[in-house]
Formats: sequence, C-alpha cells, structure tokens
Amino acid sequence: MASSQLAAEGRVNEAWTIAEQGLASFKSLGHVGGEAKMLLALAELCRLKKGLGDSGVAPLLQAQQFAAEARAMCQAAGFKTLEASALLELSVLLCADSCSVQQALQGFHAADDALKLFQQEGDDHGSGMALQVAAGALFAAGEEAGAEFGTWQKKADEALLLFRQLGSKRLEASQLLCISKLHLADGNAKAALSPAKEALVEFRNLGAKDVEALQCLVEAHVQLGEAAQAVEAVKESLERRPGESDLEAQATMLELLMSSLAAIPGKEEEAAACTKEAVRIFQQQGQDSSACRVLLATSAMHRKRRQFDKAINIAQDALSAAQKSERPSKDDIASALQSYSDACLAAGKTEKVLKVAEGLLSSSQHAGDQASQAAAFLVSASCYLESRDFSACAEAARSAQVSAEQAGLGLVQAKALLLQAKSGLARGKSKAALLSAQRAQRLFKQAFDRPGEVEAMVEVGRAEVLQLQTGIREPTQTAWESVARGLQTARNLAKALSDTELTAAVLRLLATVQTALGELEDASKLTQEAAQLDNQLGRPSEPLIQPSAGVAVFNGRGPAAARETTRLSLVPADGESQEPAALDDGEFQKGPSQLIRAAGGELVDARSGLVFEVADRLDSSGHPRQILTRYRRSLGRTVPVSGAGPANLEYFATC
Repeated sequence: MASSQLAAEGRVNEAWTIAEQGLASFKSLGHVGGEAKMLLALAELCRLKKGLGDSGVAPLLQAQQFAAEARAMCQAAGFKTLEASALLELSVLLCADSCSVQQALQGFHAADDALKLFQQEGDDHGSGMALQVAAGALFAAGEEAGAEFGTWQKKADEALLLFRQLGSKRLEASQLLCISKLHLADGNAKAALSPAKEALVEFRNLGAKDVEALQCLVEAHVQLGEAAQAVEAVKESLERRPGESDLEAQATMLELLMSSLAAIPGKEEEAAACTKEAVRIFQQQGQDSSACRVLLATSAMHRKRRQFDKAINIAQDALSAAQKSERPSKDDIASALQSYSDACLAAGKTEKVLKVAEGLLSSSQHAGDQASQAAAFLVSASCYLESRDFSACAEAARSAQVSAEQAGLGLVQAKALLLQAKSGLARGKSKAALLSAQRAQRLFKQAFDRPGEVEAMVEVGRAEVLQLQTGIREPTQTAWESVARGLQTARNLAKALSDTELTAAVLRLLATVQTALGELEDASKLTQEAAQLDNQLGRPSEPLIQPSAGVAVFNGRGPAAARETTRLSLVPADGESQEPAALDDGEFQKGPSQLIRAAGGELVDARSGLVFEVADRLDSSGHPRQILTRYRRSLGRTVPVSGAGPANLEYFATC
C-alpha cells in the first residue's frame, strides 16, 4: 500500500492524503473491506503523527474513532479477520500514552476478542499478535488485572510459543524483545537479561537492526550493577559495524556507551566524549529529538555530581536543540525546560527559573499553547517546592497536570502528580499525596522512565509511612512489612541507576520502617549508609540512630516537633536551641538524661524508667523529624544493660 510505504519513510502527511483519497474511492464503490482498511491506515497514521510530536490527545482520539468505525463495519459484514485487525489497532490505541487502568482493561478485552476471532479463523500469526498486544495491555492494567485475567508473562510466553511453532525467527526475535522490555518496565532486570540476549543474537543472524535489543541488554546489565558488562556489550556491537554503515544506530550505541560509562566511577571524561560524538551524529542526521535526549541525560548526570554550571549549560543546549528542530516536539521542549529548571534550582537560582517560567506562561497563554503552559506551570511548581511555599506548589502542579492532560503529555503529567504528592506530604495530607504518587508511578512506568518511577515509589513510601504514624492506617506489623518491601524494591532500583541522592532518600525512609518493626540494628546500618551518601553529596547528614554495645544513641538536630503530651522530640544539647519545656506529668526535669537498652530490647530513660520508641513525625513547619514517642506506660525502674553502661549522650526532651 502506497500510504504505508510513505509512512515508513516518514512522509506522514503525503500518506494521509493518499489514505483519505482511498477511503473516498472505496466508499463510492461500496467496498466495505477496502473502506475498513483505509480507516485502519488512517488510525495508524494518527498514531505516527502523535509520535512525531503532534500535541494534544486529538490524534489518539481520532485514531480510536477510525479503528472503532472499521471494527463496526467488519463486524456487520462478517469479515472476521479484518475485524480482529481492527480490534488489535483499537487495543494498541487504548493503551497508548498515559492510559488509565480502565482504558488498559478495555484494551485487553479488545485484544482478547481479536484473539478469539483469529483462533476461529485458524490464523496462528494473528493469534500470536493478539497475545502480544494482550500482554502489553495487562501490564498497563497492573497486578489486579493480572490476578483476574492471567499475568502478562503468561500471555507473552504463549505468543512466543506460537511464533516459534510458525518457524518465524523475525517474529520470535520481536517477541523476545517485547518480553525483555516488559520485564525491565516491571523492575525485573534479571528476567529481562536472557530474552534480550536471545533477541540480540536472532536479529544479528537475520541481518536486521539490533539496536533495540542492545538497549534492553545494556539497561538490564546497568540495573543489575553490571555496568562493565554493559560497556563490553556496546563496544562489541560498535566493532561489528563499519563506521559509516548506519550512523543513526552508531549514535544510539554511543548514547548507550555514555550511559554505561556514567555508571562507573572515574569514567566521566570517556562518557562525555561519547556524548559529544552522539550529539554530533544525531544533529547531522536531523535527529534533533535524539540529540536533545542525549543532552538531557548528560545534564542530569552532571547535576547528580553537583556540577551545576555544566548541568545548566547542557540543559540550555538541549532546550535550544528542541526548539530549533524542524518538527519541534512539545515533549522535548517540556523535558528540556524541566531539566534546566532542576539544574538551576539545585544551584540555588530559584528566582531566575521563576522568571523564565512566568515569561513562558504569559506567552503560551496568549498563544493558547497547552503544552508550553504545562511546562511553565511545572517549572513554577518546582520553584515553589524549593522555596517551601507548598500551597503555591500544589496549585501550580494541579494546573500543570490539567494542561499536560489536555496536551497529551503523559510524562509532564506524571511529574506534576509527583510534585502534588510532595507538596501534599509537606502539608500532612497523606491520603491525597498517596493517590498522586501512585498515579505518577504508573505513568512513569508506562513511559519507561525509571528514575521518575523510583522517585514516585519513594513518595508512595513516605505517604504510607505517614499514614501508619498518624493512625490513618492501622500500624500493624503486616502493614509496616508491606511498606518495607516496596522501599526495598525502590532501593535496589535507585542503586542500579547510580542515583546517590535518591538512594540516600530511600535508605533513610527504609530505616524509619525498620525501626518501627523493631529492627534497630538494621535501621542503624541503613542510616549510616545514608549518611555516607550524604557526605558524598557534600551535604549534612540527617539524624542517626546508632546502637553500640546494647546502648541506643540518638543524635538529633533541628526544631522540636509539634508539642503533644504523648510525643517527645530531641533537640541539640549545646544550649543554642530553643529552651525545652518540662513534661506535664513531671516525669522529667530540665537537664541531661540518658537512654539505655532494656533486656527486652526497649529504649528506657535511665532516670525515670519510661519506655520509648523511635519514629518519624512532621514538625510544625512540615519537616520530617525523627523523634522519641513515649509509650503510655512506665517500667517504674531502670533496667541495666548487660555488659554495657548507659549512653553518655545528653539530650533534652520537649513535649
């Protein structure tokens, strides 16, 4: 079909004209099959237009209408195979971009209906494709859908088996690639490794492009902490190709090499050289979006290493590349602006970023540009969060989410939801924060944005911890253990990303959970590990709990928590802090005291015998602080610790 050939060459507008002409011709002839095929061609072209940077949800909605119309026509005419093809296209469209769980389930049912039709017609190829699409839809729908309709892994394996029975190596390789991608998106790099290797071998044997399979292999190695093996795989692939045979593939491999080297300490200069060459080739080939992507990754790398000037300059280059593209992508522009904002905020240049955002918002509102408005609101929200204006942050983030949804920018929507979660937590609104963080996590996952997904997982953990601490959710051991499992997954993913700041945040939060579970030794190790990472980042450490020879020592700093008769918070004992108040019940007097570990593992005040537990609370300004929460009971005596004297840390308790 001429329109398909033109679309494959990137000439979408020409292909659209031909498909429209074909649709009109078949309609005039009353040829139902031909008319349905043209409708499906138009639906596919809508998807391509969306992928090429058309903003808004209109292209996808229009595509869904085309596919639904084609399906209805074929169903009425009894064209089962063509009806199944229309159902598959509809399923893909329903699961595109930032689909909801409901849309993903609708997509699954459409693919399942297509599977039944293909099976009735004895079409194994079509059945395999339907299973492949159904697996993707189930993945997008989440675990609950998998429990009801079968896991995505089962559907994917069934598709692979069918393709192998057909003897099609190309289809087999493509399905292996799909399986690897889904495992990576599911956070299971170990399971993704084998199918990625198999797919890479099959594509090479077929003489087909193997870059996507190599990408999966590299990402799996990096996530597993095997960056050296990732580097080796990329270099081996580069050696297999003549220098000028496929410049775009070569640039992509250099990008992969850059990301792999960036995960290895001491390889910064080599990674920078790869970046420079990859950007040069992409720009030479007119692939401005790809060049922008590489620059953004490089800017993020420098920002994490606190090389803020470099991060800002490279983000500006990325923004310039995105804006000067022949087909400017709203997603790229929004991402570049956010990267520039992140770098400036990290460098303490909040006012500068806010002025840029205000200027962009004014011009975009005048032009009715929803995508740019979303980007401007998002940057403003980030600035307000940095300056601790949480109400303004929440308002700007909500505006960003609305504009992003209207513009069809799923990633911007996810970032806006993440900022809503952070501002909500800072104001103690754990329920709303949890919902926002969970939605953000799902959107990041759908977009294969692993750093964003992990950051959202951290905010989910914060919200869950706050609910358990404040009694919104019953603080049972099972509940705490569930939170711990989620945070342990986040920790592994953050470490795989070599994200020191994110890893430290997860460790501190996980330490809080372990403390609530009574695992104080594990909590201490986690907080000490977090402190080491803080030192690497050049920032002061958070409070630590340090057990030593059976004695629990708490190093507190910062303002006291909100005063309640059943809550204690430690403040520095150096006399520079606010004057502590005495407890209402007179159990304590002003002055130093000591905590010791009782035989049963409890933390006990050496003078009064009161029993304490360590927990996290928000203080009056919304800051998380580790505090000692007094149980509503007293041992009535001091229990000596075998083999250890009392802790010699002085502390003040304020109620």
